[in-house]
Amino acid sequence: MTRFLSVLTVAALFSPLLFAADHSADEQKIWSLEHDYWRFVQANDLEHYRGLWHAQFLGWPYISPEPCAKTISPTG
Repeated sequence: MTRFLSVLTVAALFSPLLFAADHSADEQKIWSLEHDYWRFVQANDLEHYRGLWHAQFLGWPYISPEPCAKTISPTG
């Protein structure tokens, strides 16, 4: 029983390190997208800027006179 508790304690101590490694990769991906976003905005590169949007994006960018979607469906 003591050995089981020791193993459980060690596993509990090291589990945050395992999750932190995954979180760090996700965090790096998010920051990479954030940097891309601002680079595209500064360059006024609308094609690549819109490429960051979700396929079902619907929003009202400040440069647009009306709301817009990434793609327009055939039905309008």
